[in-house]
Order: sequence, then C-alpha cells, then structure tokens
Amino acid sequence: MQLEAYFYDGQTSRRTQCVLEIDTAGRFVLPKGLSWSWQQVEVSARIGDTARFLDLPDGSRLESGQNDLIDQLCTLYHPQPRSQGMLHILESRLRYVAVAVVITILAIWWFIADGVPALSNQVAQRLPAEITQELGAETLTFFEKARIFGPSQLSDEQQATIRTRFQTLVAEQPSGFKYKLHFRDAGHTIGANALALPSGDILITDQLIELAEHPDAILGVLAHEVGHVEHRHSLRMILQSSTYPLIVTAVTGDTSLATTVLAALPTMMIEAHYSRDFEEEADLFAKAYMTRHGIDSTHLGRLLAAMESAANGNGQAGWLSSHPATDERVKLLEQAQE
Repeated sequence: MQLEAYFYDGQTSRRTQCVLEIDTAGRFVLPKGLSWSWQQVEVSARIGDTARFLDLPDGSRLESGQNDLIDQLCTLYHPQPRSQGMLHILESRLRYVAVAVVITILAIWWFIADGVPALSNQVAQRLPAEITQELGAETLTFFEKARIFGPSQLSDEQQATIRTRFQTLVAEQPSGFKYKLHFRDAGHTIGANALALPSGDILITDQLIELAEHPDAILGVLAHEVGHVEHRHSLRMILQSSTYPLIVTAVTGDTSLATTVLAALPTMMIEAHYSRDFEEEADLFAKAYMTRHGIDSTHLGRLLAAMESAANGNGQAGWLSSHPATDERVKLLEQAQE
C-alpha cells in the first residue's frame, strides 16, 4: 500500500513530499532512510476530511489527507480505541451535529439568562468600597456638568424632616455604605425621580416629593432606593452589559477591567432601566422595612399609580423611566399589610 504524505523532520519547518511504501508487516521507510513500523506511529483522531498527523518516536511527523487509507492501516496494524474516533463519529453524523447545535444554543441561552447575572453579582460583590465611592463622586460631577439637576426648592424644614427618617432607615443597614441624601430640582429635565448611586448617594427630586400625598410614600421610595444599593443593582446592571470584562474579573479576581467598564455608569443611570427582577427585589426590600416598622406600604403603591397617571398626562416619565410602575408592583405593595 502507498501513502502520500508530507514529511517534517522535527528540526525545521520545511516539509518534504513523499510516497511511503507500506509492506505487509506494516513497515515503511522515511525520506531520511529510517524505517519504522505502523505500530510505532501515533495517529491523530479523524475529524471529517481534514489532514491527520502521524507522529514518530524520533520527533518527526507525517501529514496526510488519505484518511480512509490511514483508517485501514490502523485497523490492520494499530487498532485505535473507540474513544479516539469519537470526534469523527460525531462530526460525520448529521443527527449528532443537530444535537450539538441545540445543546450549544441552550448553553448560550442559559449563560445569558442565568450565567451572566450570576457572574455580575459575584463581581459586584468583590468591588472594593473605594471604587464605589469614586463612582458616586464621578456620577454626581457628571450630573452637575450636564445640568440635569438644579438646587432644591424645598424648605430646610422639609428637607430636615425627610433626612431624619432617611437616617433611621440607613442606620439599620449592615453593609457599611456611606449613605447620603441629596435633594434636587429636576422640573426642566427628568421630573419626578429618584436615583441610587452605587456609593450610597441617593438623589430625590422636588417633583417626586410634591407628588406624594403622604410622607410614608417618600419613605417607601427611599427604602426602595436603599434596596438597590444594598443589592448593588446599578453595578450589576452595567456589568451584565459587558460580558468579556465580567468573565475575566470573575475568573482572575482582577477588578481593573470591571472598573474601566463602570466608567459608563453616569450615562446609564439616566438612560437605562432596571430589570424586572431588580425592581421586584428593591420593592420587597422596601416592603419588608415598612412592614417591620408598622408603616403602611400601600402609600408607596398609590404614589406609583399617581406617577403613572401624571406621566400619561404630561409625557414626562419621571421615576417610571427607570422604575417601570406595573400593576404587579402596585398589587405587591398593596398586599403588604395582609
């Protein structure tokens, strides 16, 4: 039998075309005169019709695309374990290919649906407090330069009353975030709104406070925002949008790539929406706090409904732009006292 192949001597990258005469004992002679038996050859697994490598004991190598002949020689002189031909079997059977495609699609779907959120949570929990403090300061500076907010028009007395209840709320949190409440006017931009920065800085607008019919509704909003901070939702939201840095950080523990990605946080805080899961988690956080203190959480539910009505009336989405007020959320809060 004759096998057409390219010979590599293992010393240089040069290859030599040759035709090997293989006798009935499975022996053959290389271009440099050495003789080997087929039993001494290590044959690479077959993958479709791609060329295969035949490795020899002295480090030299043969490359040949005559896969059927190689299979025949292996059967005669050097039977391969069934596992070595598995790739070829899988590659050459259409049903196996179809199954592999389905498995790949399901794996990708799982990774996007569950894997990325899990990794983002893991990375967000690893980020040092110093990074979140820097992000908060940079975001506040961005808001100031962009003139998204103006100075609050609330009286000092109104601010002091809300701030006192806010301090009671954050004093219960075990995380150690340095919470700070900021009052802002946003009548010319985003209207009734509240934002939680990853540093623990929370902004609430005059327009949102004016819309509330009861002080407990404002407390509910603040508890909701504290829930976003405690669960690191803003960090996780932006990390989920950057899969490659997320994976590298999760595997290596190096947070430098994640920090670079988080530079886009200020813009996302205005434009992006929290996921339904994040909103529900923050709602449950607020609901639990209010229930523990005997506060009627339906006030927050009524505020959400009022905001939705106001947004439909003047076209200004306000808090709903980043906190979609759904019927399910309102029902959840209305059932808090049951």
